[in-house]
Amino acid sequence: MKTKTSSNHPAWAIAHKRPGTELGLIRGNYYLYEYKTVYDKARKGARKISGPLLGSVTEKDGLIPSAKRSLEKAIVPVFAGIQCKEFGVSKLVMDQFTVYTDAVQDI
Repeated sequence: MKTKTSSNHPAWAIAHKRPGTELGLIRGNYYLYEYKTVYDKARKGARKISGPLLGSVTEKDGLIPSAKRSLEKAIVPVFAGIQCKEFGVSKLVMDQFTVYTDAVQDI
């Protein structure tokens, strides 16, 4: 029976790791990333796909959420209802009929 080897990461960093996340050590700083596994037909086995950065982990402050990730979560509900149904006709009018569109803008 194989025994699981212990991680080289310190206990304070491992405390923030949850299922579906992984710790990364880059230039002395710890970061927490999302990841998932998918089946790869070519390899006939599982393959790990790293996801977005969740935040950085420090001994003093713990998990510091990524500012970019927080901004994405805040903006998504604002733009959730916006849809573009057509583009071609508007583009044609704006490009080919500038005489008329300029006249409307002058009003």
